[in-house]
Amino acid sequence: PNKTLSKGVIVGTKKSKEHVMVLLTCNALGEKIKPTFIYRYENPQALKNIQKSTLPVFYYWNNKAKYRQLLCENHIQEFDKEMETGILPSKLSILDVIQMTATAWNKITTNTIKNCWIKTGILLLLYDNTKIILSELEEKIEADENTSEEIIEITNKEAIEYLEKLQKYLNQEN
Repeated sequence: PNKTLSKGVIVGTKKSKEHVMVLLTCNALGEKIKPTFIYRYENPQALKNIQKSTLPVFYYWNNKAKYRQLLCENHIQEFDKEMETGILPSKLSILDVIQMTATAWNKITTNTIKNCWIKTGILLLLYDNTKIILSELEEKIEADENTSEEIIEITNKEAIEYLEKLQKYLNQEN
């Protein structure tokens, strides 16, 4: 043939421009949903006779990149719904890439995700804000001389229980 697709630069040939978009979603607890996979074509040859609902990813297609708002809405709704309830071959098909994406996503542990959220400082910020609120609560209790010992005991007990629940949440291992 006169021209062929090439993965590298070869004089007289074109470099492949195939690309995909993958959206991975999780929360700070490490809960994750199936990856979202966006490709240019609705029915690529590699997916012939394969039901898209049986793929290990949510498969979307769009060649004009006008999918962002709808995609995000669908992805967030799916996430909410789920929260309630080697050597590479020289030529990869879209089906190969879909399967590799799902496999890689499934290998990421919840502990890894939790550690990433902790590294951002977001969870520590929430923990610090909780400590400040509890400290202010204790100061108000101490300042009120008319408060009976029973109320102080109950409030402190509730604060301790809350701190224990918060600590358990932060140390939760899955």
